[in-house]
Amino acid sequence: MSGMRTFIAVEIPARQRKVLSRLALACSGAKGLSFVEEQGLHLTLNFVGNVDDREVPDLCGRVSKATRGRDPFELQLGGLGAFPDMSRPRAFWIGLVAGSQILRDLNAKYRDILEEMGFLQEKKYVPHLTLARSRQGHVLPESVETLQKAYGSLQLEPFAIDRVIVYMSTLEHSGPTHVPLSTIRLE
Repeated sequence: MSGMRTFIAVEIPARQRKVLSRLALACSGAKGLSFVEEQGLHLTLNFVGNVDDREVPDLCGRVSKATRGRDPFELQLGGLGAFPDMSRPRAFWIGLVAGSQILRDLNAKYRDILEEMGFLQEKKYVPHLTLARSRQGHVLPESVETLQKAYGSLQLEPFAIDRVIVYMSTLEHSGPTHVPLSTIRLE
């Protein structure tokens, strides 16, 4: 199937992205990690996968319809976690101090429409912002410690979410580029 790699997400305001990027610079000595670039920081609601070009309008229309009636809401980022866990980290993430249930609700709503369209969806959703990934699959304990010191007790100021975005993602040598396909404003 030809198509575009697609996901549904909410944007993080520039102010919060800058704070996270500054902390990433402070952790530049953490070996074996690749940090997400500032412009790539976002909260994924659903990873869709490869979508045929002809299906994109239907996908965007269904996401828009499923979003109708949703008021803007507030989120607050804070705390450090890892997948699969901190003892065997492959990806580090920032969690949510406030607003995680709203993201879970949106994920479930979008998961239903995506499964109707034939896109497999993970059943378990952990609201998070991916911060860094392991380059080789193994992260040194001192790198984990560096991240825990920088991000472990982090709590950013709350911010408002007033839109949901369907993105296309292209992988390039310099990293992924995310292009909005549809922006759905919350009422």
